[in-house]
Amino acid sequence: MSISRNGPSGAWRRALLLMLAQILLLGVVAGKLIYDRSVWPRGWVQALALDPDLPIRGRYLRLDAAIPLMSPPAAPDGEAPGHSAHPVRLEVEPDTGRVRGVPAEDHSSQALVRSVQTPQGEIVWVLTEPLVYFLPDNAPDPSRLAPGETLWSEVTVTPQGRLRPIRLGLRRDSSIEPLDLD
Repeated sequence: MSISRNGPSGAWRRALLLMLAQILLLGVVAGKLIYDRSVWPRGWVQALALDPDLPIRGRYLRLDAAIPLMSPPAAPDGEAPGHSAHPVRLEVEPDTGRVRGVPAEDHSSQALVRSVQTPQGEIVWVLTEPLVYFLPDNAPDPSRLAPGETLWSEVTVTPQGRLRPIRLGLRRDSSIEPLDLD
């Protein structure tokens, strides 16, 4: 039985080329995220957890980002919360480091917010596009909050109106304490 010249050594070459292509692709994505974090503003948003314990989902949280609005749009009489979306431009408040929404006219490059009612009966504005935060296998579920605590997420704010989560924190009283989930 003879082995052709392109047999095992050709397979190793193809495997190495595929591995190098995957490493290059991962490096490009990681480089873009690192660049974005260094260039675009960062701020904190209140995060409302959705469905944190579905077993089919794995170890991540789906979060609604609550955005305070500079001048909230008036809802038509009788309109239920979440019925319509409104465009906003996201910016970081320089004094508090929190993300806020400023009403915008253009839908193309802005974020959209909708009103929702919290379990406490409060109406808040949240982004229509939820945040996804992946958790390590051994990390406790940060969405289980003690009385007086609220969950917050530090995010990068892109010019397209998207938020990219960086880390989670808990707000007690007036300060946000970043969580160590590693």
